[in-house]
Amino acid sequence: MFNRLFKRHYPSVFFVHIPKTAGTSFRHALERQVPLWKDYGEESKVTSDEVRKKAYAESDFYTLKDMVFASKRSLCGHIPARKYSDFYPSHKVVTFLRHPFQQVLSHYNHKVKYDGLNLSLEKYLVKSCYRNIQSRYLKGLPLSLYGFIGITERYVESVEYFNELYGSQVKALERNQNHSPSISSQSVGESLKARLLALNEEDLICYGQAKALLEQRLSHMEHHSVNSWVYASVNINNNNRLAGCAFYHGGTQPVRLVVKVGNEVLQTLTADNYFTGFPRWCFPRHRYVGFQSEKLPRTEGDVVSLEVKSTGQLLFRLKIE
Repeated sequence: MFNRLFKRHYPSVFFVHIPKTAGTSFRHALERQVPLWKDYGEESKVTSDEVRKKAYAESDFYTLKDMVFASKRSLCGHIPARKYSDFYPSHKVVTFLRHPFQQVLSHYNHKVKYDGLNLSLEKYLVKSCYRNIQSRYLKGLPLSLYGFIGITERYVESVEYFNELYGSQVKALERNQNHSPSISSQSVGESLKARLLALNEEDLICYGQAKALLEQRLSHMEHHSVNSWVYASVNINNNNRLAGCAFYHGGTQPVRLVVKVGNEVLQTLTADNYFTGFPRWCFPRHRYVGFQSEKLPRTEGDVVSLEVKSTGQLLFRLKIE
């Protein structure tokens, strides 16, 4: 059904380029495929003139958004996702994450080599501006609602999945590699490594969630169309009901959901209510992607779950305690 609805096309996406996650390689490859404007800060030579003028000199995001829409351009840059969160629907916002140990070390080496940083790694780690960079770039939206989160350690596989997801032909290039790092990963002692990870705990959690999400999506693709993937955010609200949003990667049809307690179906519902969550962000179906279930049982030991009716994709699971 979904493959008939969608033809392959070149994507228009917002690529959140988190430093030292293979983003430069991906940006160069993406730039070969799509019209791309870049935002790497007002002073960066890489920043596109149109972005420099509208986003910085004039602070005219209304006109910039109109220009992006009219030209069907993609955007990318070393910028937090929330900066352009209203320019693209959330399933067109993409990024890569890397294991925090490697990302922090690579970022430190880059700063030493290219920016003249004169700090030991120990002193670098305690500066708040260098901690939990990856999770801070993505703050404000659950990972489950981002269109694509690749994993640097699985770069080729991630790019292949991106191509399947958006109908593109992006190549898995390798760019901006530091072959003479100031500090290699092998030279970092176990105690310093443990301290690095402790100071970047939010990134470590974020990375673990992204890895699990990629595994789930690759598994889903083995049995279903990529357009049948459902993005969702689910919680149990104060009225003891499952509530949130759910929408397909492809298509405008509302998602049919099944609420289960154990193996018993409690309710079937449709995600077609107006969704007010995450107001800075854009969602498909003019935000008519929300849902709320009946009241849930509160019997200790019960397992409450939420699945997509058409594919069985698991969106939520919680054991009542």
